[in-house]
Amino acid sequence: HLAEDNPTASAADFNDMPELRERLDLHLDRNREPTLMARTSYGHSLPWLHLLDPTWTQAHLAAIFPREDAAIALRRTAWVSFICFTRAYDDLLPVLEDEYRWAASNAAEEESSEEHGFAKPGEGLADHLLSFYWRGLLGFDREDDLLVIFYAHASDSLRAHGMWAIGRALEEAQTPPTGEVLARWQRFWEWRFAVARNDASANRQELNGFTWWLISDKFDTGWALEQMTEVLRAVDSVEHETLIADYLAKISDRKPVEAVTLLGLLVEKAARTRAWFVSEEETSTILRNAYKCGEPAAAIRADRARDLLLSIGYHPVREIGPAPSAIPDSFS
Repeated sequence: HLAEDNPTASAADFNDMPELRERLDLHLDRNREPTLMARTSYGHSLPWLHLLDPTWTQAHLAAIFPREDAAIALRRTAWVSFICFTRAYDDLLPVLEDEYRWAASNAAEEESSEEHGFAKPGEGLADHLLSFYWRGLLGFDREDDLLVIFYAHASDSLRAHGMWAIGRALEEAQTPPTGEVLARWQRFWEWRFAVARNDASANRQELNGFTWWLISDKFDTGWALEQMTEVLRAVDSVEHETLIADYLAKISDRKPVEAVTLLGLLVEKAARTRAWFVSEEETSTILRNAYKCGEPAAAIRADRARDLLLSIGYHPVREIGPAPSAIPDSFS
């Protein structure tokens, strides 16, 4: 739901629905309604409560999301119901900014909690914040920005989920992203890459998450290939190599040097026991396009990529190109 617009409606209130207001007040009274099930309804229904009566909803936020230690279970239940099962609505961002800020500061705790069953509040929070960024409502220029706080506390796996969510949303967007939106995401990636590359081992999953951006095929091909190349040079192991190889095969006729360079890096980073990591068809397509393009750099890199494949026992490529050379120690 990252890219979906928000529905609009005229604000109303509960003055014409006194019985509903009475029931809502009743079930927020912890002494009369201490069950967690009731809190689930408030969290899941919060966007619609705010749509019906913004004044009542804002006045009761402290009761819906209590901060007292004795009521922490009630708060978590309402929050998980909201953050995991509703979309990110623009009009709720200023209303719930304190709640988003509290959750962002506790992102690691939210992710590690096992009491929510299949619900994943950390991922839900990432989805909401990235939705707001997609629509230009959040930034990362100040230390107190919500995204900065979230990424300072989120684990590598949670940050990787964010990369996956962005890539999938870009790929599946019903309306092609505008140039402004794509430029916004490029700035976001440059921020995250500059931070994550400083400790590539600890941030391996987030860095590898750029694969989902690459295969979305929404960015400038040259830019995306350059970023993926930098990622593979930075990390000590690669993920999603089959997805990358499939994409490289598709664009190798247009970008033969870049495609075969990435193929070589994929092979170098893959474990020796994973010689099956790409299909013969994909590998052969990339190598043949590199050899036939007529560019010396492409032929040199194709030789190196093929020799690396042979070094891990991937023999289907032996007959492609000239006779194999000495097996290289690394790909550059």
